[in-house]
Amino acid sequence: LSDWRSAVQMKPDDAWLRAGLAAALKNSGNYREAVDQASRAVALDPQQGRVWMCRGEARVKLMEMDAAVTDL
Repeated sequence: LSDWRSAVQMKPDDAWLRAGLAAALKNSGNYREAVDQASRAVALDPQQGRVWMCRGEARVKLMEMDAAVTDL
């Protein structure tokens, strides 16, 4: 997780790195922060399908079902 954070800090406009951080956060149970990072990645590159999935899965864990359905 710290490696992903460092990479994003060095290249904050890299959607791929933000998507990786979002996935790592989701996998570690940090769902709110995962949604935030995934949203930033989507804003940078809305064509990344995996980041939409990651954000949707995190939103399911947060019980944000309406938003999750939109992402998934």
